[in-house]
Amino acid sequence: KRWLCTLLAIIIVGYLAVQESPQAIGNENSLRDTSVIEAVLIDLLSRSNSPIEPKNETPRILYFSPEAVGQEIDREAVLSTTDATAFDNLSTKQLMRVREAADHLIRRVKRNEPFTDFQPKDSRIKLYSTNIDRRHFRKRRFNLPQIFRAYPPGYSRDSELAIVRLSFTWSGNMHGAAGLYVLTKRNDGWAVLFSDLMFFI
Repeated sequence: KRWLCTLLAIIIVGYLAVQESPQAIGNENSLRDTSVIEAVLIDLLSRSNSPIEPKNETPRILYFSPEAVGQEIDREAVLSTTDATAFDNLSTKQLMRVREAADHLIRRVKRNEPFTDFQPKDSRIKLYSTNIDRRHFRKRRFNLPQIFRAYPPGYSRDSELAIVRLSFTWSGNMHGAAGLYVLTKRNDGWAVLFSDLMFFI
């Protein structure tokens, strides 16, 4: 009887663990996405050549859409930069991680896997919902703000490197732009390994 009770307890615990694991994994991914995306947005707010408009606004305010970009993308497009030598200084291991992260981003897009529950800690980052805030700005006769959006971040298999691909507007929302961020894991969060911004006319 003791043997049967022990076996039953193991089965029940195992079943509950399986039932809870998707939620646990989802929460972990949500926290990781939030940390990576906010690191990118803070870098945009902090850099001297920031593309955030209007240029003379103090303090700078960045409007970010929590609705992930869903347009399919391939590895070449994910890793495209304005600098052909952008990856030359990376080690072989880092290059492998970059490819893994790019492929992971692509898989997330194909699975229609958005980042969820993004709540930035920095008060300069304002969330902008396309369905709600567009009507709000037009009702108040304001020009629509410059909106930054992102693909779901991609991660290397060891979770030590992340890629964020941005999409945003510039020149009074007249033109499009894109950004590539490669980040490396640090004990206290994520650090930008390098970034590249591309402006389309």
